[in-house]
Amino acid sequence: MFFLQVVELVSMAIGDMMSDEFTSLRDRNGKGVLPEGVTFSCWERQTFLQSGSLLSRGCWSAMERAGYNEQVQMAAEEFGKNIAYARQVLFF
Repeated sequence: MFFLQVVELVSMAIGDMMSDEFTSLRDRNGKGVLPEGVTFSCWERQTFLQSGSLLSRGCWSAMERAGYNEQVQMAAEEFGKNIAYARQVLFF
């Protein structure tokens, strides 16, 4: 049962990464750009689709697999998102 949940989470993350490829925060070559007037929520969504989805769902899955309760799983999910945001800030 757990294996199916992990496959589902990874599949959703792959779908999010594919959605990222078609956002307006990319140039012709596929590199991330911040056009003038971009909002924080647009950047946050872009970052989540790009890497936050995989990191947050991976952290959640690890805590679920380790047998932690839902509160810890949700905290791990937030941790994964925040790691993705911090990583993105360092590279912009």
